[in-house]
Amino acid sequence: MILNPRFRHQILLWLARGALLWEQIWLAVWPLVAAAGLFIAIVLFDFLPHLPVWFHILILLAFTAAFALFVRNAWQGVRTVSEAAARHRLETDSGFKHRPLTALEDRLVGGSDDEAAQRLWAVHRERMARAVRMLRVALPSPGMARRDPLALRAVVLFLVVIAFAVGHRDAAARFERALLPSFERVSDAQLDISVWLTPPAYTGQAPVFFKWTPKEAEPKIRVPEGTLLLAQVAGVRSQPQLKVGEKISPFSAIDQKQPEKGHRIETTVEAGNRLAVEIAGKERAVWPLEVIADKAPTIDFTEPPQKTSRSQLQVFFLAEDDYGVSEIRLFTARADGKTAAGPAPGGTEGLIMPSANIGKKKIKSSSLQDLTAHPWAGQSVKLRLVVKDVHGQQGESKTIDMVLPERLFTHPVAQEIIAQRKKLIAGMDDSRGDVSAELDVIAGRPWRYREDTTVFLALRVAASRLAYDL
Repeated sequence: MILNPRFRHQILLWLARGALLWEQIWLAVWPLVAAAGLFIAIVLFDFLPHLPVWFHILILLAFTAAFALFVRNAWQGVRTVSEAAARHRLETDSGFKHRPLTALEDRLVGGSDDEAAQRLWAVHRERMARAVRMLRVALPSPGMARRDPLALRAVVLFLVVIAFAVGHRDAAARFERALLPSFERVSDAQLDISVWLTPPAYTGQAPVFFKWTPKEAEPKIRVPEGTLLLAQVAGVRSQPQLKVGEKISPFSAIDQKQPEKGHRIETTVEAGNRLAVEIAGKERAVWPLEVIADKAPTIDFTEPPQKTSRSQLQVFFLAEDDYGVSEIRLFTARADGKTAAGPAPGGTEGLIMPSANIGKKKIKSSSLQDLTAHPWAGQSVKLRLVVKDVHGQQGESKTIDMVLPERLFTHPVAQEIIAQRKKLIAGMDDSRGDVSAELDVIAGRPWRYREDTTVFLALRVAASRLAYDL
């Protein structure tokens, strides 16, 4: 469909006029839009209610004045777009230098009676009419880069997007708190502050509950480290804050739509010397606070470890912890630092020292351990005790040197075999050949062990495995 040239011309003029009007409007209102976006971001971040009331009001007044100024500037900055301006915009967007639209509106003033002049004028108008067929209108371009070289509009947009993600769920409540500063003056009679303190279970202490009482000295609060604190404030609309030492945490409204129903907070007490509840910028309840740190347990030998009449190892110890001992272990190590002879008694986890008093704060007891079957029996070792509390903290004793008890043998052959075992453990790889030869000598005298075939075969196998490094 081919449009009438004059009709097409009018449409393009209207489009050019619309582009100019849009550029005027955007240049006039963009400061207002930026200020509105910044205000919306501040509101959704819920920043204003946490400020003192006077500062909150001052910010609202500043935004109100800015909005009024920007609205006035926007109203004054928009003007009616004339047809001449639209025509010039159309010619500029089309890349014309000689303003053909203006030429089409011109009239021949001189030479109207001259036939040659009229023909020349007609040719000129025909040429301008052909040029008009190439008219086009470019998209609006208000030139914001020149007016906002720092791209602050992008920063505002970024803040609005983040603020919307943070506060869109309770946006209505945040706008209400931002636009209606809290002037409430809460009387002591209507204020209700309750605090629950629940010590860690391993301490064995009972939970504590107390309420704030006006005009009375608050008692000092002594709680173990890691105590769970639950506080609730009723009778106020503004958001209270909890101060535990240097840590400040805001309460949360129990009902976002009706904050006067109360606020609550749950946190863990780790450190600090005071506990306070702040309402509308003023501390209304303050308690002295003492946080009791969980000390590491201690343990030590009360007597040197001893060998019993049955060749057992008896260990005497005293273990203490402020809340209770959960475990006691005995660790051993070769006195000469060698480990190739086999793992230490109890392995890397040590030997558990059983006691009927596990869980108590103080344990003074002894434990019997039968280590006579271990390869280290009869060897010099270092003994060390390690204690754990219910919180996982550890304590260690000093190290004691001793010879592990060993089984007593009265038969001469058994005594000779035990001597070779000790030589093998002490000398490690260098003594294999000597020990193998000695076992062959012992096996070669069967009358000494009543010619017991089992003993003979055991000695020969042991000697052969040592000789061939099996």
